[in-house]
Amino acid sequence: MSFSSDVKNEVCRIENITKEEALAEVSGMMKASGTISLGKNRHISFRISTENAAIARRIFKIFKNFFNIHTTIIVKKGNMLYKNN
Repeated sequence: MSFSSDVKNEVCRIENITKEEALAEVSGMMKASGTISLGKNRHISFRISTENAAIARRIFKIFKNFFNIHTTIIVKKGNMLYKNN
């Protein structure tokens, strides 16, 4: 594993965070690898793209526990060089 993967996994293991800390994590993920779009009927969509499953679980858990947002997780197989999910 790389250093960045180790750090991401370590951060994802932190428990008992406050709502402000959860908001900061979501904000950081949004800045790093997220998009917001406005769809039909003013439906707001928030999309995060990550190759790290621990991060996906962490963000899913934060949305559910702190913001009462029900989410959908989509896993796609990469078609390019690395063939990652």
